[in-house]
This record gives sequence, structure tokens and C-alpha cells, in this order.
Amino acid sequence: MQEFQMKTALTCDVPGLVFLINSAYRGECSKQGWTTEADLIEGDRMNAGSLTEMINSPDVIIRKCVDSHSTIVGCVYLEIKHDELYVGLLTVKPEIQANGIGKFILSDAEDMAMNRGLSVLMLDVISLRKELIDYYIRRGFILTGKKFEFPTDNKFGSRPLQLLELIELKKYI
Repeated sequence: MQEFQMKTALTCDVPGLVFLINSAYRGECSKQGWTTEADLIEGDRMNAGSLTEMINSPDVIIRKCVDSHSTIVGCVYLEIKHDELYVGLLTVKPEIQANGIGKFILSDAEDMAMNRGLSVLMLDVISLRKELIDYYIRRGFILTGKKFEFPTDNKFGSRPLQLLELIELKKYI
């Protein structure tokens, strides 16, 4: 298997990360992988302005996964919320999903949490995404029972194609 490295993303990475995130979650390209939301939500998942704002936020870390050629093949959004590390935007290039890269990225998130004295990873998943929920459960996450309405504020230009809700999962490390 090819070697990968995790690095903290910089603003110069924004164009590549926006392309990666949108290609993994939305549109026809996303259907090459199993993380697609294309049948649930239309529009972009991310834009350059929002991602730049995230990278510049003091409580947020965007980590990128690069291959041996320094090509970005994955990423994750990490935000310190009280005594937990929120995990979002876990993304792997669609055509190389199911090769352990997501697991590698999650392991890095755990390391980031422990290095900051945090013992809980938390994330939200669309409740209809059973295969994704099962993936996180296999990685040691548990369902908390908390549910949230899916945001419909069009922050990223996204439009749900049906009523959606998010469910919370946590992993104690």
C-alpha cells in the first residue's frame, strides 16, 4: 500500500481541498465512492470562502492526507468544542475509497485529540446514511441518541432533496 502523511492544511491548499470535498460528496464524480450524498443533497458541499474561514479559525484544524507525490487524497475538519474534538468533512478521493485512508485519517484525529488532552471524538451523520453510521460504529463510535435538524440555510449552496436529520456519534479514547 502507498504511504500517506497527514499535514495541517494551509490557505494555499484551499482550491485543491474544495475540489476534493465537492467531488467526494456531490455530483456524478462522487458516485465512484461510497460517501456520496448526491442523491440526498444537491449543490456544492464546500466553497473557497467558507474553507478559508475555517482554516483561519483559532479552534479549527483542517488536516490533509497526502500521498507520496504530495497529492491531497483526503482531509478532515477538526474543531475543539469544550472538552471534545468535533470531526467533520472526513473526505477521501472517491476512486481510492475503501483502502484504509479514512481509517488512517481518523487515527490522526484521535492523535490530535489526545495531544490536546481531549478524550472524546464527536461527529454528526445524516441519519439515512446507514453504511456510514455502520462504518463509524466499526471504528468504535457509539450513537448518543441526539438528533438534529439538517441545516437548510444554504450556507454552502446545498439544497436537501428531502427532509433530513443528523444523528450524533461519539468515541471515547
